[in-house]
Amino acid sequence: MGASRRWRLAGRWGALATQGRFVDVPARGTIAAASVSHAVVADAQTTYLAGHNTGGQLGCGRTSTLGTARTVLPDRIVSVAAGLGFTCLATSDALYVCGTNLRGQIGLGREPGSLSFQRLAMPAVHSVCAGLDHMLVLADAQVWACGLHTDRQLGVPSHAPYLATLQRVPIPLDHGERVTRLAAQGDTSVALTSQGRVFLWGNTEYGQHLRADPVDRLETPTLLPIDQTVCDIQLGGSFVLALTKDGSVYTAGYGATGHAQAPYAQLTRLELPSRAVSLSASLQYAAAVTDAGQLWTWGLDSPDGRLGLGVLDDHRVYAPRRASLSERATHVVCGGQALLVRCA
Repeated sequence: MGASRRWRLAGRWGALATQGRFVDVPARGTIAAASVSHAVVADAQTTYLAGHNTGGQLGCGRTSTLGTARTVLPDRIVSVAAGLGFTCLATSDALYVCGTNLRGQIGLGREPGSLSFQRLAMPAVHSVCAGLDHMLVLADAQVWACGLHTDRQLGVPSHAPYLATLQRVPIPLDHGERVTRLAAQGDTSVALTSQGRVFLWGNTEYGQHLRADPVDRLETPTLLPIDQTVCDIQLGGSFVLALTKDGSVYTAGYGATGHAQAPYAQLTRLELPSRAVSLSASLQYAAAVTDAGQLWTWGLDSPDGRLGLGVLDDHRVYAPRRASLSERATHVVCGGQALLVRCA
């Protein structure tokens, strides 16, 4: 049986506000991404986008305050990424980018941006992800980066404030080890390897580096001191989430860590009723799906109820609370306006 294509939404999809309840996303797809400005759902060669469009990130040829759009590519989409005012759609041999490029976020050199999708040829693309103002690409068994570099979130040996074309990120891997997953959020980047090891770089002022010494940033990819084998890693604006092989979730940093007292630079296990199978985080909140199909959310809610708890307020939820989702959840994606949940 193939992956489910049905997504549920809490928060906002363009002009559609859910009032803290879960409603169907007016699009189907197998993959999704979301940022503080917009959300993306993709299915085969078709992508559906919704949210703010002030930078042209919806790729519809114009700007607007809020909007929705649909784009069809000539090839199958394998990964999608959404940053602050920009979008990247990846096929096996190219990146399709749109939105702002004022800090080099979409790799278009000196062009200030594009209101429609532009094709960048790239071999063997595996995945893409985005922070606020930078983009990471896993392609041809290498990690590539472009965009803002003031916190060294690109991980390349350059002190330029930003890089407007994709540059290779040198990661000190062991023989036979490879990068399997990338994540970015805010001004921090992270890579997970086939050995379950985690390398992090960029902003670390909230203890994301898991070290007691007060280092504001890591200039190059640095191995995190995690004893367990990690199978997924996610970043918030000021925190890190790690899913280990036994289904446990650990958090560190500041803000939406799932604990009343922030663990800062020490990994602390999150109390969930069963094994976690999917994690996601945005700047100010996070979510986990358990093997029982339950969705748990925590952090800062929004006036549109992005935590799915039915409360319309900017209230803060310190410990994970079960969201009011009647369907069985399989995967979760957190964005600034929208929480997207794939359902079985």
